[in-house]
Amino acid sequence: GFLKPQMLFDILNDNAYLIIISCGLTIVMITGSIDISVAGVTALVAMAGVMVLNGNLTLFNGIQAALGLGENWRIVFALITALLIGLFFGLVQGYLIAYLEIQPFIITLAGMFFARGMITILSVEPQKAPQEFMDILQNRIEMMWLGSPNKKGVIIPARMEYGVVIALAIVILVFLLLR
Repeated sequence: GFLKPQMLFDILNDNAYLIIISCGLTIVMITGSIDISVAGVTALVAMAGVMVLNGNLTLFNGIQAALGLGENWRIVFALITALLIGLFFGLVQGYLIAYLEIQPFIITLAGMFFARGMITILSVEPQKAPQEFMDILQNRIEMMWLGSPNKKGVIIPARMEYGVVIALAIVILVFLLLR
């Protein structure tokens, strides 16, 4: 099955988020530093995002009600939450490393423990993303020209998730930045 184009797309579909994370870590490691808080911060971002999607964070529910926004705005609020959490961790850890000259290993280790602690505080009950959001994630780009025939001779198109497109765009941006 490795000769089929869909196998390559399956690998990319399953690992698009890792490609995005590794682009950021590439820049960190090129500068001679290290960041071990990435997994904890990623988990915190995911947990907070799902809580916003489920309507479990009252701050965004109040904003949504005050502005008269529909349920689809929860996706926008989840993205804003994810960006703000990542920005907060990046700014605080970057400040402590750059201006207070504390070792990156120590700061990012503390950041990892802090993020994991926040996950424990937030995760009172198991969280699952709403079905509407999962339906959006299940959309695929079908590429008939890269399809392969099944045993009956019917061409099955290769399918690629939108996350792969975003990951490849980020790879190109990081490539241009590092160039």
